[in-house]
Amino acid sequence: MKRIVVLLAASCLSLNCLGADDVARGTLSSVQTSSTETKDGGKVERFIFNTQQNGGGGKFPGTVQIFVELTDKDGRVAWGKAKASSPAGQVKGGEFAGTSYSGAVRWVFEALHGDLKRPKITGYVVEFGYQQGKEFTCFDKQYYRTESKEELVERNKASSPLAVKCTQKMLTVE
Repeated sequence: MKRIVVLLAASCLSLNCLGADDVARGTLSSVQTSSTETKDGGKVERFIFNTQQNGGGGKFPGTVQIFVELTDKDGRVAWGKAKASSPAGQVKGGEFAGTSYSGAVRWVFEALHGDLKRPKITGYVVEFGYQQGKEFTCFDKQYYRTESKEELVERNKASSPLAVKCTQKMLTVE
């Protein structure tokens, strides 16, 4: 039995199927935020950032999770979360609609102010990774005024709900 395992491991190493180059990875650019209005006159906090897939393992349907906390001038706190995936169902072997998909996506998320008066962003978490079933594997993340996603969720258990949604995903093709 030991001999079979050793031979199997040796053949995998010689074929590079256990090599680090075959692991899909990704990075998240710095998150830019701004206050703006929607087309219908509603006010939102906008989050814009880019993700880039790298490493081996081919292109994958990248997923972003965002958790946002806003506090208004009266001290009222609202928080919300959203998740979105790149349209990688249309990506086949690195090809996207007949063009080569580079693995880069520009994301735009918006948190609606609702009835908050002049809110400010008092915390957020943005995570980029891969979703498989219920399992989310995070490759890169950014925190603002929080130490972890769990801390942000815990401190907002009694906060008002906040509508957060992905409004734009732009894939980069070569």
